[in-house]
Amino acid sequence: MKYLVDSAAMRRADENTSKEFLVSSEVLMERASLSFVSVLKERVKPNDKILVICSNGNNGGDGICIARLLKLEGYKVCVLLLKAPNPGTLCELQYKIASRYKVDIKEYVKDMKIADLNANVYVDALFGTGLKRDMEGDFKTVTDEINSLDGLKFSVDIPSGICADNGKLMGTAFKADLTVTFGFYKIGHFLYPGKDYAGEVVLKDIGVTEDSFLGSFPNCFLPENSGLAKLLPKRFETSNKGSYGKVLAIAGSEKIYGAAFLCAKASYISGAGLVKIFTHEANRIPLERELPEAMLETYSGKDDIDEKLSESLKWADVILIGPGISTDGTAHKLLKLTLKLSGGKPIVMDADALNVLSKDLSPLKEYNGDIILTPHMKEMSRLFNKTVGELKENRIENALKFSDEYGVTLVMKDADTITVSNGKTYITSYGNNGMSTCGSGDVLAGLIAGLKAQGATTENAAIAGVMIHALSGDHSSSERGVRSMLAGDLLSAIIKVLFDTDKA
Repeated sequence: MKYLVDSAAMRRADENTSKEFLVSSEVLMERASLSFVSVLKERVKPNDKILVICSNGNNGGDGICIARLLKLEGYKVCVLLLKAPNPGTLCELQYKIASRYKVDIKEYVKDMKIADLNANVYVDALFGTGLKRDMEGDFKTVTDEINSLDGLKFSVDIPSGICADNGKLMGTAFKADLTVTFGFYKIGHFLYPGKDYAGEVVLKDIGVTEDSFLGSFPNCFLPENSGLAKLLPKRFETSNKGSYGKVLAIAGSEKIYGAAFLCAKASYISGAGLVKIFTHEANRIPLERELPEAMLETYSGKDDIDEKLSESLKWADVILIGPGISTDGTAHKLLKLTLKLSGGKPIVMDADALNVLSKDLSPLKEYNGDIILTPHMKEMSRLFNKTVGELKENRIENALKFSDEYGVTLVMKDADTITVSNGKTYITSYGNNGMSTCGSGDVLAGLIAGLKAQGATTENAAIAGVMIHALSGDHSSSERGVRSMLAGDLLSAIIKVLFDTDKA
């Protein structure tokens, strides 16, 4: 699991490295530039012509240093300087050094055509993580023209025009094929649209380590496939089905059985020992046919719920409620009774349960147990009483606020799913648009419930569930393509992901 930092945290880490550990800014800049060049050399050809676009800040200093190192390696390289370095800065120092090495440095003039410089590789070193304003004027003009040209495109640290704190587009941004970043990944690398502009992101060590946080560590993380095994609950040789927990899936309704099937099967293949589906009687035959391993408890109407649900809630270790239950009076009763009678057992709420809950959030504060909510952005907008656009303006801040206020673990589903638990934020880098299909969320909810039932902490169940789900999507897309994926394909892929994880 890697740290994700915002611009302020990265700035403090850089300053602490120089102040507390006596590694000068000049050394850090040289190391950053050397590491960037090492990546670039793997991807460019000896006869390529490289154009490095710089401004007058530290990122521009990196760019000028990179150009000098490339020249010394024998590459054809030119620096295009959009703004002259300020006296006494690192950028000015690099400018003076490059000038002595006779690096080709051109100053940008109004209406200059970038295409006339005949480059086929472009390096963006205009702005780094400290950019706080929209790209305007010559910066916008040059960036937009380069984006329109053919050729390989690389960014230094983060694409210019992308906010390092949240991935927002600041007017316009450099569209990189690859970004080389230093020390730590930035939040903006993995939140859209920043993720799209950054392309492949390569992290390089330049000597800014965790020690540079001086004990004040970031609370945002990037879970990685290599760490998945550590999040999963343990299995034991001397065990039985009761050893791995009992999931009660309150799912489906009179005209919907698929959601119940998907979430229940996902719980089973995550490793849960027993799964009971509480659903409408109309779903009995298809569920017995499609998932004979599951136990069934059915009701025929609103007045046929109380005693049956009460007994099922007593039986369960973990409760999942929501997939396909609709939002009618029966659904309201199911949610109300579940919160009232479950005795503080962990609850995973998804889909229709969230829509019902949005009418009155007070039960969340009253519940004496762990709750995991798994809303997509539209469901979250109902819970938060904000538009999707308003939520996306500050997704992490909004997620943290909601989680803290209501004491829940929150999985805010989107192309870049955010999981918030205990004041910590986790951003998922896996997954693809083929997962934008009906039933995908039911599978995720079942996964999380199954992992929780096996003994995972609430936080780990949410993080691991999201990871497995996303990795399964990537596996499915590699076999079927993104256009043809179905939620059922994720179930088969989960088996593959878990098999590979356990085998590693």
